[in-house]
This record gives sequence, structure tokens and C-alpha cells, in this order.
Amino acid sequence: MPQLTDEGGFTLIEIIVGIALTVIVFSGVLGLLDTFQSDAQIRQTRNENQDNARSALDRLSATLRNVAAPSAGSAGALEKGGPYDLVFQTVATGQTFGGQNASNQERLRYCLDDSNPSSENLWLQTQTWTTSSAPAVPQTSTCPSSAWPTQYELVSNVVNEINGQDRWLFTYAPLNANSVAEINGVEVDLFLDPHPGSAPGETEQKSTIYLRNSNAPPTSNFTVSQVNGAVVLDGSEASDPNGQALTYQWSVDGTAVSGATTQQYSAGSFTSGSTHTFALTVTDTDGLTATSQQTVKIQ
Repeated sequence: MPQLTDEGGFTLIEIIVGIALTVIVFSGVLGLLDTFQSDAQIRQTRNENQDNARSALDRLSATLRNVAAPSAGSAGALEKGGPYDLVFQTVATGQTFGGQNASNQERLRYCLDDSNPSSENLWLQTQTWTTSSAPAVPQTSTCPSSAWPTQYELVSNVVNEINGQDRWLFTYAPLNANSVAEINGVEVDLFLDPHPGSAPGETEQKSTIYLRNSNAPPTSNFTVSQVNGAVVLDGSEASDPNGQALTYQWSVDGTAVSGATTQQYSAGSFTSGSTHTFALTVTDTDGLTATSQQTVKIQ
């Protein structure tokens, strides 16, 4: 009789153990793949968030460098300068508003919506006009404000105020400025974190912008010389930080006299020993003025 050949194979227990091991290994691979995908998504979100922040800072820098005075004859460049709220006018490029808006100005507002400190949003709001002068600044008590005609969310996942922190979005130069008219520089500081509390943590993006078109008032200064009873007032030390031409107006004891850079009085014009107050008011081409005065005893 022919003999049956031996058929080697796995027992049921061996098959079950093999399947179990395969499931364990496969589950581990899937877990690693899920972790890699999650990390990749986090990195992508962070990169996109930082790209949006860089674009927003570039846009803010460009408009601030093209800033326009709030109105003719007014000092400064900003209309509002708060730690989380910035309002100014700028000369628009790439679009024309028409009408009597000859300089093509528009008003911009950058503000931080901090209603959720763990995920704040930076907004841009705009206002345009066709009249010869700008309308009043719309309401800024909330961010964003529905009083503004248009608005855009520029950057999300901002965490400047997370965990009770008070890290200003905007700081201004000089530090001792007492009004927006004195501000000539803006520093922007954005802290970003799409996943607060998780690694790798927050990032920071910062930019500093000098307001090259800031309209600063002139400085009035003059000297008084006395020689043999003659009095010479010299206003050549007066200056304008924007390099604008100045006009001069002198006054003596409150009475206006000539408008020359220097004012001269011959001997005998004033009684020897008498005291008089001389004042100089200088005005730049934008209508900004500055006045200085000196009280002098005639020799």
C-alpha cells in the first residue's frame, strides 16, 4: 500500500498567536503613522500661522511707512495709539477713491480681538471717502467694530494675553511721548500658538516701523544780543524736523512786529534798564507753529 506523505503546517494555536502578533505590530504602525500625521498637521498649521503673521506685519509696515497726517495743519501721524488698537490714515496704492479725495487717503485700523485670550485674532478694518476731508473716526470701543465699512481677519491664534499676561501688541517711540502727535515709531510684537499648552510652544514675530512721514511741529529758538544799546534778535536756530521752510513772526511785549529771520533795534529804541519780553513764533508749510520767548533787561 502507498504511504501518505507527511503534511507539515501550523496548529490552530500557532495561527491565533501569529494573528495576534500581526495585529499588535500593525496597531503600533498605525499609531506611529497617526502620530506622524498629527505632528505634520501641527507643523503645517504653525507654518501657515507664521506666514499669515509675516504677511500682516509686512502689510502694516508698508502702510505705516506711507502714513499721512490726520488733517492739514495737525501734528503727528496717528489718530489712535493704544496697546492693542492702532488707527491712522495712509495714502492708498493700487486703487483710486475719486471724488475730492485728491491725495487718495484711507483710514486703517489694526486691532486685537482678545475675547478669547487663548486664541486672539488680529483684525484690519478700513474706511475710505470721496470728500475733500476725512470723516470722523468710526467707533473703536470693540474689536472688530461694525461701524467700520470693511474688515478682515489677518492673523489667528494670537496669545499676547494668554494666562493673564499683558504683552502689548503695539508699543511706541519715543517712550516718553505724551500724545499720539509725538509718536514717530511703532513696534509690533505678535505671540502665536495654535495649540496652547502643547509642544513645541509659542513663537514670536516682531517688527519696528519708523514713521518717516510723521508731521512734527517746528522748534522755536532765538538768541538776543546787545551791543552799545542796540538789540539784535536772531531766529536762525529755529528748525523744523521735517525739513520744511519756516516763516517768522516776532513780537515785543505782546505786540507783533516784523516777519524776518532776524529783528534789529538800534540804540535808543528801548530805555536803558527797562525790561521787555521778546517772542518768536515759527510756522511750517503745514501750518504747525511753535513759540518761544525771552524776557530781557536792556543794558
